[in-house]
This record gives sequence, C-alpha cells and structure tokens, in this order.
Amino acid sequence: MTRVTFLRTRPAESVHELWASTRRREGTTSVEVVALDLPSSAAALSGGLLPVAVGRGVADGIGWVVEPGEALDMGVAGWRITVIDTGETELVLDALVRSKAAYLRTGRGRVADAARLCSLPGVDATVSVFVDSIDDALAAVASGAGDLLLRGWSTDDVGGLRDALDILLIERSAVPVDITIDAAREELPPELFKAYLDQIDGSGVVRPRTDWAAGRSTVPPAPPERQSAAWPDATWHGTKSEDAAAAVIGDVRGILDRALEGQRPSVAEIERLFRSRGDEVDAIARVADRLRARANGDDVTFVVNRNINYTNQCYFRCGFCAFSKGPRSLNLRGDPYLMTVDEIVERTVEAAEAGATEVCLQGGIHPGFTGDFYVEVIEAIKRAVPDMHCHGFTPLEVWQGAETSGVSVHDFLVRLRDAGLGTLP
Repeated sequence: MTRVTFLRTRPAESVHELWASTRRREGTTSVEVVALDLPSSAAALSGGLLPVAVGRGVADGIGWVVEPGEALDMGVAGWRITVIDTGETELVLDALVRSKAAYLRTGRGRVADAARLCSLPGVDATVSVFVDSIDDALAAVASGAGDLLLRGWSTDDVGGLRDALDILLIERSAVPVDITIDAAREELPPELFKAYLDQIDGSGVVRPRTDWAAGRSTVPPAPPERQSAAWPDATWHGTKSEDAAAAVIGDVRGILDRALEGQRPSVAEIERLFRSRGDEVDAIARVADRLRARANGDDVTFVVNRNINYTNQCYFRCGFCAFSKGPRSLNLRGDPYLMTVDEIVERTVEAAEAGATEVCLQGGIHPGFTGDFYVEVIEAIKRAVPDMHCHGFTPLEVWQGAETSGVSVHDFLVRLRDAGLGTLP
C-alpha cells in the first residue's frame, strides 16, 4: 500500500442548509443520511456538502452505503457504492465482486479480516473504517485499512495523523480519487457533478479551502518557507522547505537524484512527478532550482514584447475559450474585430518606437484566413521593421494555415520561417 485516503464526513438523520454550511466551514465534505430524501439532499448541496445515502432512499446521493443484499440491486457504477461488512462472509464477498464496490466499511475490530477479504481475486474494494484518534488510525492502517473516515477531526488532528503515518495521506471526497472527470460527468446528475467538481482538484483530491485564486490580489496560501499549500495546519506551515524536501523518499526521490546526476526522466517518471503532493512538491522545486542554477546561474533574461491579437472572430468553437467572438447575430460579449495587415504593421512600428524587440502574433481563426494571411503578416512586419523578432501563431493557426494552403504542417512552418517567423509560442 503506497497511500491512505481519508474522508471527512458526518452522519445525520436529516440536513438543513445552515447545518451543512457550518460543517463545510469546519472541513467536512460529505454527509451520510439514512433514507436520504430530496429536502436533505438539496440542503446538503446548498451548504457545500456531498450527500451520501445510507440504504435506499427517495433521493439519489453521490454514493450509497448499503448492506450486501442491497448492493446487488443498485444499478450504478461501483465507485459510488460502499458495502457494509455485515452478515455472512460469502454474501459480503459476492456483493463486492458483483457490484464492483469501491469500499468495504467495517468496524475497527474487523479490519484485518476485511483486508483479507479485499485481497481476494475479483475484489477491487478498499477497507474503510471510522477512526476517532491518531492511535486508532495507525492501528487500522497497520491491519490493512486503506481509507479512514474522520468525524469531527480538527485541522491540527489531521496534520498529526499525516505526520504519524509513514505513507502518503490523501483527502478524498465522497467518491474515490481515481475517478476520471468523464466517468463522473457521465454517471452523476448535473447538480451532483457540479458539487463534486467544486470540492476537488484536477486529480480528484479534495482542494484546500482558501480565499486565494489565480488573478486575485490576495496572498497565496503557501507558507513563506514552503512551495506547497496542500495542508493548512500549524505544523505544515512551520516546516521549512529544505526539511520537507529532505524527508521525501521512494520513487520521487529516485527520479530527482537521477536528474541531478544528469539523467533525463522518462515519460512515466514525468507523469509521476506531476502527481506529486505535499513534501514531494518542495523536493521537486528545490531540485529544479539546483538544475536551473547549473544551466543558467542567477542571470534572468527578459524581452520587451507587444502582443497583437489581430482578430477575435473564430469559426472554431472550443469549449474552453472565453476570448473568441462570432458574428453580432450570436449576441456574444464584445464587438467582433479584424485588423488589416496595415494595422498590424502600424502597431508593430509603435512597439518598436516604444522599445519593443519582439511582437507576439495570435488571434482567432477567421473564416477568411488562409495560410497566405499568416505569411503576408510576417513579410509586411519584416519589411517595415527588419530587426523585429516575430513570435507567433498557435498550433491551430499553423494547422489551419497548412490545411488551407494544401501543404503539410512541416512545409508550412518552413514557409513561415523563410518569411521571417522567429519562434512559436
């Protein structure tokens, strides 16, 4: 076992919004309700909690905690199911195998037996158990529990548990951390899917709750001496980055040590580094800084650049893009515009007069553009300001330019280079 997950949850007979929002501020992420009904589900979601149904109810939760016989009739993805360790062992085993349940919930005195059951072929469940203290948690993990249920634990208590364990501790939401976004989107109703996304980061782990977000003028949550803001407790904030990095062992330490010796990480190793958490982030940052210093010393370069977006009209409708505009008839934000080549050159000359040595050229894929447009822009800039470095064109622009020119991407890039394009963004 390389990691242990934990869930901060509360049992309740019913839920109202004020109670749910109070529990959420305390750090709780889910509430378990016997015979979950629609009012309790709605109140939990309004308060920021994910509702979990104990047994069958009127309303669907994001997950269910059910006895073995009920698990066979759920008709939902196994990652939404927790089977209660009760009754005959054969029935529990049958329920785990046939439902593909994610968790087997047991009592603290039965963890070892449950772990043996979950180790059998065909069983994908993890042993899950409520623990009331750090000693309870350590004993449960030693006996084979891989998921800990925490009820009313403080931030510092959770930090103490993290430091007491000798393996990685990760906070999950009401479902396992390894569920893909696509699987969750397909399986969950929209209101549950949104509430789930509100709690997690891109890897499915519960995000730390802070007021900071990219673009806000608030202080980032990472402590002054740390690179990672994974935990909010006092011990975490009081540990220096060098001490945290020195404590990292295992595969991440091996990858970093080999990098310091000059060995490039493999693709699989890079993927592992991207999954790093907590102290591992500090270790990566410190090694990266050492490698930077070797390559470049302490010199920092900069460029005086002007960004020229020549159009915000685009016939591609990428779901992630909040920039591009269609025709006025679509009533989208802002006015569509398209610069002429002369206007682009004029802005380049203005930039040069202001001291810029580089222009960055990017824009939407206008319906009238062909590869000739991109080449014409570069040639016109170079005629007007020969020494201006041209940094331009997104991969989609390059592809579209090649496609409309009837040539390969390679050949179109050669044409752009010959026209004067210096670098690609």
